[in-house]
Amino acid sequence: MIPLFKLLSHAELQKIHETSLNILETVGIRVDGDEATKIFQSSGAIIESENIVKIPSSVVIEALRTNTSQVKLFHRNSSDEMVIGDGVTKHSAVGWTSRILDWKIGKYRDAKLADLAESVQLCGAIDEISWFMSPLICSDVSASEQELYQFKVGVENSNKPIILSVSDQNTLDKILHLGVILAGNKEKMREKPTFSIAVGLMSPLFLTSELCDISITCSRLGIPIFLYTSSMAGATSPVTISGTLAGNHAETLAAVTLMKLVNPDAKILCNSYSKIFDMKAADVSPGNPEFGLLAAASVQLGKVIGLPSGTGMFFTDSPQMDMQAGMEKIGGSFLPLLSNSDFSSGMGMLGKATIHSCASLMADAEVVSYLDRIKKGFGCHDDHLALDTYK
Repeated sequence: MIPLFKLLSHAELQKIHETSLNILETVGIRVDGDEATKIFQSSGAIIESENIVKIPSSVVIEALRTNTSQVKLFHRNSSDEMVIGDGVTKHSAVGWTSRILDWKIGKYRDAKLADLAESVQLCGAIDEISWFMSPLICSDVSASEQELYQFKVGVENSNKPIILSVSDQNTLDKILHLGVILAGNKEKMREKPTFSIAVGLMSPLFLTSELCDISITCSRLGIPIFLYTSSMAGATSPVTISGTLAGNHAETLAAVTLMKLVNPDAKILCNSYSKIFDMKAADVSPGNPEFGLLAAASVQLGKVIGLPSGTGMFFTDSPQMDMQAGMEKIGGSFLPLLSNSDFSSGMGMLGKATIHSCASLMADAEVVSYLDRIKKGFGCHDDHLALDTYK
C-alpha cells in the first residue's frame, strides 16, 4: 500500500470550495481586462463599478466540467514526453532571484548569464528534475529581455520542458513566435508543447490585465498554463490558513473559469506558493510548518476541481546549506508529496526564495530521491515476506 496523507477531510474540502464559490458570487473579483470582462459578462456574470465581477456559481461549475487531470509536455529533441497527473510527482527548479551562492568561492553575488546557463545545464543533467523554470534574473541582461533570455538559455542548454515566466502580452507574442519556429509551425507547437506559460494570481481577489491577456491568448492556442497563487496569510490574505485557502481557491476558480470560457479544452496546471507573513519581521516566511500545511491543502483543493495540482517545495528561510535548511526543506515538502502532489517547484532555493544555489539544487535532488522512496512504500507479497529464506 502506498502511503498517502489527507490533511483535509472530504467535508472540509467541500466547505472551502463552497465558500470560494460564495466569495465569487457575492463579493466578486476585480478584473482589469476589457476582453476578460466582456467574456465574463457574456457568460452571465454581473459587472459592477471598479471592474468588480460577480460570477454565479453555476457559471463556475459549468466551466469546471471540462477540466482534465492530466497535461502533457514534451522534450524538444527527442520523443520523450512528460505526463503531469499520472500519479508520479514531477519536480522542478524554480527561480526569478537575482542572487546566487557561488559554490566556487562560497560567497553571495549578483547572478549573470553564465550562471543561468550553468544552472540550466545542471537541471538538464539531474534525473530527479523533470522540467524547470529559469532560476535567475541576470545582472548583465536588461530588464526588458530577461524573459526572452530565459527561453533562449533554456533551449540552448537543456531538452527538458520549461516553465516560462511572462509578464506582458508583448513578451508573450515574441516567445510564441520563437516557439513556432522551434516546433516548425503553430499546429505542431499546439500538439506537442515543450513549454508552459506561468501566470501569477494577485491577492486579494484580483485578475490583472496582464494575467487576463496572457491567459486568453494561451487558452486559444492550447498552450499549457502554469497558474499559481502566492498570497501571504496576514498580509494579502486572512491570517487564518483556511481563510487564505478560501481566497486562493476563489482566485483560482475565477482564472480557470475565464480560460475555460475562452476554450473548454484549455490546459491548466494549478500551483501554490502561498505562505504566511512574519509580522514581527514584516517579511514572508516559507520555512515554517504552515507553508507545508498550505501546500498540502492546496494540492487537495486542486484535485477537487479536477486539475493537475502542485505546490512549492524545498523552500527554506536559511540563506545557507545548514541544519535549518535541511529541516525546513524536508519538513515543508513531506506533507504535499504524501498528499499526492502532481508536481513541485522550488529546488535550488535558499534565503526565503531570494538566493539560488547549485549546491542546494544537488542536495534537493537527494531529498527528492529520499522522499520518493518513502512514497513508494513496500510490498507484502509472499516472496517479499521471505518465509523460504527463514527456512
